[in-house]
Amino acid sequence: MRGLTVAFVSFFYIVHGQKLCPDGNEAFATCEGVCDLDPELSCLDIGGTSYCCDGTFLTTTPTTPTTPTTPTTPTSASTPTTPTTPTTLSVTPCPIQTQPDTTKDCAVKSGLCKVQTYRNLMAAMCSQTCCLPPGTKKPSQNKPTQPSNNQNCVDPDPTCSQREAYCLVKSYQKLMDKKCPNTCICKRKKSQG
Repeated sequence: MRGLTVAFVSFFYIVHGQKLCPDGNEAFATCEGVCDLDPELSCLDIGGTSYCCDGTFLTTTPTTPTTPTTPTTPTSASTPTTPTTPTTLSVTPCPIQTQPDTTKDCAVKSGLCKVQTYRNLMAAMCSQTCCLPPGTKKPSQNKPTQPSNNQNCVDPDPTCSQREAYCLVKSYQKLMDKKCPNTCICKRKKSQG
């Protein structure tokens, strides 16, 4: 069964050539069995490669099959109804200062705008779609991991600046602090000091 689940997860989370964790975030930190960079994250197989992901989204609730019911016959004659004309939704412009969205799929992910765990990420990447001012929410209450043996504040991963918004996502903060200390920790210290 585990093999089937892994195959399903692998198939389901490769979208348009981009590998995604179950929570919808891009899979970019590889692992082998355990996510050494952040033990709170799971090491999940996505498309034949294992990545550090927030595995809490893998839980599924079993469904109970429902018993079909017999249709009932109306007891009184009904009056035919006139079809309604579809209404066009008007888009209200955002009343606050926002920045242009930095990714193309903001409209698809707009449901995450109101999910507290993702507000920082969505404000950074989809400010206009979510009508959220970028950078106004305080980072998570978790103490950031201090860089060990990295006093030069250098990012070993060249893609860190593209993933800076993940520095503020609670479930990815430890991973990002280790993988991108300059982008996450050093910039945070400079802004506080």
